[in-house]
Amino acid sequence: GARHGINMNGKLQRLQEQEERIFSSSCENLVEQIIEKKKKKKRKTIETDE
Repeated sequence: GARHGINMNGKLQRLQEQEERIFSSSCENLVEQIIEKKKKKKRKTIETDE
């Protein structure tokens, strides 16, 4: 019985690590998208200034 509990905890820990990786990667993607949008906006303003 004790071994089964340890195995379950190990599986849960792995799931949490996977979720954290997915969450952090999705956050990074969002940040990249926001940065790209800001860059595009800056380019547009530069083009209109010329």
